[in-house]
Amino acid sequence: AIIREDDVNDDENNENNESSAEGSTNKIADELETIAMEQKQSKQAELLRELEEELLKRENVSQTHSLEEEEQSKQFRIQMAKLAAQGNMGLSKDKGGEMSALSPEECGGTTEKYSWTQTETEISIHIPLESFEVKGKECKIEIKRKTLDAKIRDAIVFSEGTKNNRLFADVNVDESTWEIDSDEKLKTKTLTVTLAKAKRTMANKHWSYVCENEPKIDVEKFGPPVVGVNERNPMDMELMGQMFEQMKTSSEAA
Repeated sequence: AIIREDDVNDDENNENNESSAEGSTNKIADELETIAMEQKQSKQAELLRELEEELLKRENVSQTHSLEEEEQSKQFRIQMAKLAAQGNMGLSKDKGGEMSALSPEECGGTTEKYSWTQTETEISIHIPLESFEVKGKECKIEIKRKTLDAKIRDAIVFSEGTKNNRLFADVNVDESTWEIDSDEKLKTKTLTVTLAKAKRTMANKHWSYVCENEPKIDVEKFGPPVVGVNERNPMDMELMGQMFEQMKTSSEAA
């Protein structure tokens, strides 16, 4: 067979064209793959930026809330400290149930034989005397740590015999007193017994009665005690703990 030079050249050209076409296809594929990879990386970077921005935004919001909560907590502690400094704090019925200083009268009561008032540290019992002529020597008052006996002439107010002489809680005998107050204009006399509490009480930890089997008042309406302390001061925190433990023991003993 006779092979012409033109035929050989044509074959070579065809092979070259095919190789060129294949190379061009591979190049395009590589470029497309590169573009796809770049787009993917760009998309990932964009998602990461969005995620970082969202996290930063949440962190800023959280910090803002924390600052607001801290400020609110600070103002609340300041307000509680101011209230506690006034003494004898609780929910006052006379002031629409608002937290305020409770009056001694508000923390006491009235019975047929006497009226009584209360502060954080004292109980005052006021017994009207039947006659302006009653003398001190006719009053028999005996104050003990756990009991109170009171007899004016033949009238018994508190006694073991009538089972109403056991006090709500212990008192400091040495600091407790009694006296007769006279009103010359009205010609009346009142015997006042002042009991010094052995342990300070506040709000719903107050005495709910003077002696057992006597009328009670509702101390729960005063709410929980309000105590002003500096939480960074260990002595304040220790004092608060001791006070609550004392009040708890006093209530349990009663």
